[in-house]
Amino acid sequence: MIFGFIAKIYRKYQEYIHPGIYVTRHGILYREKDCRYNVYPLQRLIVGKVWVGNIPSQEKGRLILHANSELIVKGNFDIIGSTVVVLPDAKLILGSGYINFHSKLHCFNHIEIGENVIISENVIIRDSDNHQITGGNSMFAPVIIKDNAWIGMSAIILKGVTVGEGAIVAAGSVVTKDVPPHTIVAGVPARVIKKDVYYTI
Repeated sequence: MIFGFIAKIYRKYQEYIHPGIYVTRHGILYREKDCRYNVYPLQRLIVGKVWVGNIPSQEKGRLILHANSELIVKGNFDIIGSTVVVLPDAKLILGSGYINFHSKLHCFNHIEIGENVIISENVIIRDSDNHQITGGNSMFAPVIIKDNAWIGMSAIILKGVTVGEGAIVAAGSVVTKDVPPHTIVAGVPARVIKKDVYYTI
């Protein structure tokens, strides 16, 4: 029965890359030498997933794995018209959820996404400043987005940030510090505007 399910998935998507990784005709996967990926049993990653009603994004979903990078997929995750880049020697851990149209996730060192995470359109997530600032701290710091977090449209998540479980980042926010669980943060820089928040999809 499980082989029939896998065959059905294979027919639906254009290319079967690795157990649990699928690339549709709306997706692009670029892999350099010695990149590694591990998908947990019965979980999957779809690159180029189409939105509700099979309406494709105007932009292809892209997954770029550089040399010696590592991708771990713990749940069912969709890359929808967005770009996910794992730089050399970096590790990206994906739980379940999706990253939506025109968003960009650049993993230079370590980024971890939890379960049931919503990443909306035009979001930027980075764990690096890209350039060393004189007298500053390390150029890299891990980004962790915990279970059931919701990242609103055009938000920016910068290095060293942990977004707590069930937290909501409002549209257009620039997050430079940790977001407490079950809060809403908004603004530039983002600050807590509401506590004890719970939401349903």
